[in-house]
Amino acid sequence: MKKVFHAFLGATAVAAMLAAATPASATPTAAGAKCHSAITGALVKYQGTLLKNLTGCHKSRSAGKIAKTVDCNSVTGADLKLGLTAAKAAVKAAIDKSCVGPALTEVIAADYPRCPTPKRTVDDGGATTGIDDSTELAACLTQTSDHWVQELGKQAMGAPALATPLSKGQQACQGAIGKGLASLLKAGSGMGKCQAAANVTDLTLSGSCSSAATTALGAAATALNAVIDASCGTVNMPNQAAWLALGTCGQSKDQQKACAVGRTGRPLAYGLNAAAIEFPNDGAGSLTCAAGSADVIINAGYGVKQTSTRLDTGWNGLAHNVDVLDGYKGKVLLSNCDNDCANCEVRMDTSAGNCRCENDPTIECSTIAGADAACGGNTCHCMFGPPLALSASGTPTCVVNRFVGDFDGSTQDVGAYDVSTHTKALVYTGISNVQPCPVCSGASIGSTGTCSGGPRNGLSCTTDATDSSFGNTSFDCPPASASNVSGTGLAIALQFKTGTASITAGISSSSFCNGGTCHCSTCSGDATIGCSSNSDCAAASAGTCGTDFSGNNPKQNNCSALSDCKATSDPTLAVCDNDFDSYCDGAVRANGRGIITCSTDDDCNEANTGVSGGAGACTLSQQRSCFLPTVTATGTQGIFNSVGVSSFCSGRTSSPTINAAGGLPGPGRVKLDFDFNLYCGTGATQYMSPLGSNCP
Repeated sequence: MKKVFHAFLGATAVAAMLAAATPASATPTAAGAKCHSAITGALVKYQGTLLKNLTGCHKSRSAGKIAKTVDCNSVTGADLKLGLTAAKAAVKAAIDKSCVGPALTEVIAADYPRCPTPKRTVDDGGATTGIDDSTELAACLTQTSDHWVQELGKQAMGAPALATPLSKGQQACQGAIGKGLASLLKAGSGMGKCQAAANVTDLTLSGSCSSAATTALGAAATALNAVIDASCGTVNMPNQAAWLALGTCGQSKDQQKACAVGRTGRPLAYGLNAAAIEFPNDGAGSLTCAAGSADVIINAGYGVKQTSTRLDTGWNGLAHNVDVLDGYKGKVLLSNCDNDCANCEVRMDTSAGNCRCENDPTIECSTIAGADAACGGNTCHCMFGPPLALSASGTPTCVVNRFVGDFDGSTQDVGAYDVSTHTKALVYTGISNVQPCPVCSGASIGSTGTCSGGPRNGLSCTTDATDSSFGNTSFDCPPASASNVSGTGLAIALQFKTGTASITAGISSSSFCNGGTCHCSTCSGDATIGCSSNSDCAAASAGTCGTDFSGNNPKQNNCSALSDCKATSDPTLAVCDNDFDSYCDGAVRANGRGIITCSTDDDCNEANTGVSGGAGACTLSQQRSCFLPTVTATGTQGIFNSVGVSSFCSGRTSSPTINAAGGLPGPGRVKLDFDFNLYCGTGATQYMSPLGSNCP
């Protein structure tokens, strides 16, 4: 299957959901209508109980009244009054009371033929792999509700670590969000009451009920936004640190509204209530999954949010703990999913603006690495974000990542994925230590400005991503082609996943790797291709893995002794026990890491650094990073937010200076935090999670 990079996360997010409306059924019997209404009413009540429990638990935990170890986003952890078992039993009892014999069979066939992902195995215990009886129906409905209410709690009310109880202001903000979410869910519950009247002619979700619910939810969402404005302002939530302590999906008032209300609260309030009415299906007992789409937004480690995003490249540790671009948004299209909405075919939506003509970067095109009419027949390049500024050991570089083909791989369970892509990383000599790439003066994403540096210096641009360390960037502001030191680019194979990605130092040689073992080398037939085994080179018809690099031989790490590389409490960070590097204190990244190495204060002056006025004094000492024998990182699956990881080998450029500063050839590891905005197949309607019952 074909996949493109923007999508690998959004694919899995949408792939977990169901999207086509059920065809109109025959006129139901009176008993069937009564049964269906009873199911809907019982489940809506159950969902309200779950959210009430979560809100109450968070209130008690944040005030320090219960142990901070209690997981208030777990329906079992939040069950402080121990009423969950009885609430589940009440759903089963309501079904048994009102759904007898043929009525239950009628309703199951029309609206609940089988349990959807991620609870698709809940109904496997009976005669079929579908829903066979009231026991399986009740279990499916309640467990599906459990999953999505937990997701709502995690996103909107957060998961504060609570080393100390939250302040009264933080508690007020969190409590207001919880009450507002309850109002959202209640607004959506009107759909069930409306449907009860509609059941006399059709058991499936009525369009008029859906429309009315959408209107009610819109009003409730507006009210919740106002509540967040009033209760989560700077008095109660004075800075990003206060939001970080709360642990919600937003780290400012505006982010919280966009995420907790727009991206999660409103869609889930609709979807949870719609799931009480129907599981969209083809009318013949199979669930259905229409094509969907998603925006996929990259969050830097230090941007408008603080996340676990980080990039580590090279064996010497000087280009570790590097940040990436913040806020870049790509798009993905999905098709040909199976009826569990897994194994979706994913492709790039080239209308995202990331595909540009080689002969004119201001012109958008739609062909991946090929000739395009919009370019007058010249090559169209689709890119993984605008130019990325990097600077290590006082050596600035600007990197443009181009796709050379579509993704290969598949989606799995909710928010999980394992897909690969191949890119070419074009490496350019940077402009300066504090401005490696041309920048765009547009203050925020989507705003216009002018390019500073590069071939389009002084010309107009639109900011496509922000960079807290080196200035905002744009596809309209490319680096100068004459500064390219990588030819057609370093071949980088990325296998992104929400599981664990690793690479082990298994290359052994007496002529390189310092006589020991190292993670990566280059192919004998092409030094731009990094490799960890001969099979990597054979696949590219590029000889064997292993070359003498004439003084720049790779090693496992750059500690005084290989065994000095020790793990830390962060599994993606290791440091040399006895090695520290000195940096100029006037030139640091947003994460506090130094940019320019030094030995004396004189190394930090303007003449030696190119920084106007100098780069401070040589007073910043930081422990050197290193790679353990096995480089590893683990991702996190999720439907609204996810972390994807990959490990890889990088080849070398034609610049010995850049190779030495970046530890090339060498291993790399990347960990990216993504947000998703989900849409129905048309791309115009927001996907109401779960199940997409609102989709056209």
